[in-house]
Amino acid sequence: MKKTLILLFTIMAVSVAVPAYADYTYKTFDVPGATVLGTYAYGISGGTIVGTYSVANKNYGFVYDGATYTTLDVPGSTSTYAQDIDGSKIVGYYWESVGGWHGFVYNGSTYTTLNFQNALSTYAYGISGGNIVGYYWDSSGWYYGFVYDGSTYTTLNVPDSEGTYAQGIDGSNIVGYYGDSDGGGYYGFVYDGTNYKTINVPGATNWGTVAYGISGSNIVGTYSGGAKNYGFVYNGATYKTLDVPGSSGFGTYAQGIEGCKIVGYYEDSDGKYHGFVATASLPGDFTSPADCDVDGSDLAALIANTSLMDLATFAQNFGKNVFQ
Repeated sequence: MKKTLILLFTIMAVSVAVPAYADYTYKTFDVPGATVLGTYAYGISGGTIVGTYSVANKNYGFVYDGATYTTLDVPGSTSTYAQDIDGSKIVGYYWESVGGWHGFVYNGSTYTTLNFQNALSTYAYGISGGNIVGYYWDSSGWYYGFVYDGSTYTTLNVPDSEGTYAQGIDGSNIVGYYGDSDGGGYYGFVYDGTNYKTINVPGATNWGTVAYGISGSNIVGTYSGGAKNYGFVYNGATYKTLDVPGSSGFGTYAQGIEGCKIVGYYEDSDGKYHGFVATASLPGDFTSPADCDVDGSDLAALIANTSLMDLATFAQNFGKNVFQ
């Protein structure tokens, strides 16, 4: 009991020194046989990743469970882009030579086409439960976001924007990006069903900031760093840059997030794209609880779900060996 109390006190004492985010380790991957531009990872659910890869003159979707790749190819399409996954459902969009771009939802056996009413093109990008988000192109040449609940499409339009592009959803929160009406590039947004909040990485240049995915309070996306693009994760207060080692050219694109894992793609020095998984870990190789924020608010959950010996390791890695 005495050792436990000392340890808990020590953990609380060092909490002020814990960074707002943990470090990330990167693992890259490529769909076997991918050619031309390469492999792009877009979404993750339960550790299963979806995305797109290219072969010759056609793009295919894929599902990757960590061991096996499964190809997705909407019947009658000339290219298929899988964008997000929630449980057994996958959303994305496809191109057909007659009819243009259409969204789709795939339940593991059947593809269902998604078309916003009277839209020239429809793109599905994110799914959470029974809700799907994306954007559409109307006859006026304008782009609007949408949320679809399985029966009704609702338009999303950031006020005073030039185009709204919904990209990801988690519960009632939707993220995406919009065009600046003054021609100043793009800004990310998060929409809670009532209000739009702008996301703009400090120091972003050129085309700006785009938000792609959300999990709990954490949002991921990409911003322009000048000569190179970088991924980011944002917890509502702090931005952390993501940069896959060895990335070059157009840089790193963070696309999807689930808990402690972020997926996306990057360009290498040869101009080819590869998928990646970035995993957050606490000092001492801890995986943080819930949303991977590493601050005082996580300590209660950390302590409640961690053995005494592991907590001791955590403390020792901060130079606080309470057993000496």
